[in-house]
Amino acid sequence: FDLPGVPQEGVRTVSFAHGRVNLLAAACWDQHVRIYDVDKRNLQSTYTHGGAVLDAVFSPSNDFVYSGGADNQLRRYNVTADTALALGSHEKPVSAVRFDADSGLVFSGSWDASVKVWDPRQATSVCDLPQPAKVFAMDAKCGYVVVGTAGRSVQVYDARKLSSPMQRRESPLKYQTTCIGLFNDGACYERR
Repeated sequence: FDLPGVPQEGVRTVSFAHGRVNLLAAACWDQHVRIYDVDKRNLQSTYTHGGAVLDAVFSPSNDFVYSGGADNQLRRYNVTADTALALGSHEKPVSAVRFDADSGLVFSGSWDASVKVWDPRQATSVCDLPQPAKVFAMDAKCGYVVVGTAGRSVQVYDARKLSSPMQRRESPLKYQTTCIGLFNDGACYERR
């Protein structure tokens, strides 16, 4: 299965659109986010960051792609209008981006040891969640957010009460968590 317009450098993450829409967003080391129509096997659009793109995710409606990267920026791309804008920034690279459909919030994790919470209708962060170390992994689903950081720390938040984590854990794994995911019912998380 081949897609045209593949990057010359590596792909950091991929994200499929929700539902029956067969779009794929690829966050690439060459500073681009590529959006493919998988059914038609074509490159639908691209947009650029000022550094390597470390993560990208579709909004629940598939109208927007949110991405973050080594330029410290969180960007929002309008898939229909083919326009991108900087939603906000961190002090260091944005390593993880997630959209929680239940809360309607966007979460960006960074190597500056913080998770910022964004209302997608605003261009400012509505909340800043300090983390014990660099954020390497994150997921948001069913009103919950789980964050994996350097130093094997795992924080679990209720998106309705972000003032403090509802759980703080040390991963039983020997090394830091680089990928983490909530189950679809939000009941618990898996580490890889």
